[in-house]
Amino acid sequence: MFLAIACGSAVALGLGCGVLWQAGREHRREGYKKNCPQDGNAILEFALILPIMLFFALLMVQSSLLMGGYLCVNYAAFCSARSASVYIPANLSNASGQESQALDVEGPNNVNVGNPGESRKIEHIRSAAVWAVMPISDGNHSQAASRGDVLTDGLNEFFQENSQASPGWVGGDYLGKKLAYAEQHTRVTLVSLDDEGRANDIAEQATDGFYFYGEHEDIHVDITHDLYLAVPYANWLMWKLDGAKSSGDLGKGRYALEVRVSCTLTNEGTSDKIENEEFETAP
Repeated sequence: MFLAIACGSAVALGLGCGVLWQAGREHRREGYKKNCPQDGNAILEFALILPIMLFFALLMVQSSLLMGGYLCVNYAAFCSARSASVYIPANLSNASGQESQALDVEGPNNVNVGNPGESRKIEHIRSAAVWAVMPISDGNHSQAASRGDVLTDGLNEFFQENSQASPGWVGGDYLGKKLAYAEQHTRVTLVSLDDEGRANDIAEQATDGFYFYGEHEDIHVDITHDLYLAVPYANWLMWKLDGAKSSGDLGKGRYALEVRVSCTLTNEGTSDKIENEEFETAP
């Protein structure tokens, strides 16, 4: 739909330029004679058509940004699924160096979906998507920054080690605000597909709050991100065309589109650990 809006806006701009060109045709034909009557018709026509052309230009810019943002959300879905295929097989039951036999820890191919807020695996999976959508997140609104000092210090150290001056966007809380927006407006869900291809939350199939993946089972990840619309006036129209969802109304004239993308990768759950074996030596 938004590709059609961008193409339509480009066509409308071309038609508008043609109208303006046609409006000044008579004056060009007369060679701008000194005594040629100038009734101000061209100026009036330009003043009337300029706001319309400007609005179409805003629509075209916002549509282009949307297409780029949609690619970024698709990349975030891949990053999240790739992270899931790596972290789900991980054994976090002995992450502290001590073997634990408790059932509330995440062992190989075991995910705590009953309480995702306490699942380290789900946190890694979600973080991969958050960092991927950070470049297209809003960093100018007066929202609380998230880990801004850590980001700023790390980037300053990176540029110093490469004997370069830090760019202007590194300072302040700009990056922290973008990260905060990405964290607040990105939702990651692990799902399973039925025979008809419909997605179901794996929490409904969990045992005691845990879901056990097979060694080569497909991992389906759903990403829902509120894609920020940065162009004024055009953002409101596109939000309306998308159904005016409440999640997209950010307040103070700020709007976003809810974009949902899925990605599926195979679980890398095959254990390649070789146990140490001791053999008796022959006498």
